Amino acid sequence: MKIAIIGAGAMGCLYGSYLSKNNDLTMVDVSKACVNTINEKGICIEEKGDILYFPAKAVLSGDLDEKMDLVIVFVKAMYTDQALDANRQLLDENTILVSLQNGAGNDRTLAKYADLGQIVIGNSEHSSVFMGPGVTRHAGSGITRVGSLGGHKSRAEKVSKLFNASGIETARIENIQEIIWRKLMVNLAFNPLTTILNSSIKGVKENEHSWLLLKLLIQEALIVAEADGTKLDHQEVFDEIDVIVEKAGNGFTSMYQDIANGRKTEIDNINGAIVNQAALYDIDVPYNRMMTRLIKAIELQCL
Repeated sequence: MKIAIIGAGAMGCLYGSYLSKNNDLTMVDVSKACVNTINEKGICIEEKGDILYFPAKAVLSGDLDEKMDLVIVFVKAMYTDQALDANRQLLDENTILVSLQNGAGNDRTLAKYADLGQIVIGNSEHSSVFMGPGVTRHAGSGITRVGSLGGHKSRAEKVSKLFNASGIETARIENIQEIIWRKLMVNLAFNPLTTILNSSIKGVKENEHSWLLLKLLIQEALIVAEADGTKLDHQEVFDEIDVIVEKAGNGFTSMYQDIANGRKTEIDNINGAIVNQAALYDIDVPYNRMMTRLIKAIELQCL
């Protein structure tokens, strides 16, 4: 299959390393250093003390003029529109367009560039750390879940089969909104707290005060999700949070890494998304609002 991954950061390179084995893969990125490194050395993955290289092609964003069977978007949420606009020539009516990005609202952006039936949204339990151009440390593994926005189950099933055949454990689920909300729960819980507290994921649970804050953030979001039409089992959500802590351990979130490396965060698409959605239903979410403002304050101070 002809695949393009837009965004050769930590997660893009991780998934690219798997998909490069049996597919015609091209990595697309705005960084010349990243593109050159991948073309010269391949995608480098650090995993369990081993250094592995996976041959792959890479091009600068906008330079590839070839229709793809599958396009996966792995840029940060606030750059999705810009990235797809620069690479719209990769898409036609047969292309499957996939987002495994953090945050909420990515589906609405993708729908500007492809019909709903072409769009597959998902989440990933994998965690990875960007170590440099074309170099990623695989920090934690888990399942990938995908679903179709337009009711075209065959597209999501095709992505699931492709991922599984490439070594990425993947399940197709029916309720795509549940995927989006469950993923958002994890991100809104750990991303701001690890960043503000300069903490690992495990450290958030080990601190009774931050763990209480995490629960309050999620409880607010669960109320908003139900008002929006997605009722989640509260205990299942908190059980999933415990699993994330167990798997990620001393790993750090993407938001923590963004601030540490002087990059803008995705806070508007994570806790900020809860604040915006809550306003539609006249629900007060003071904890998520405070986290959004604190991260924005840190951005202004550090960037």
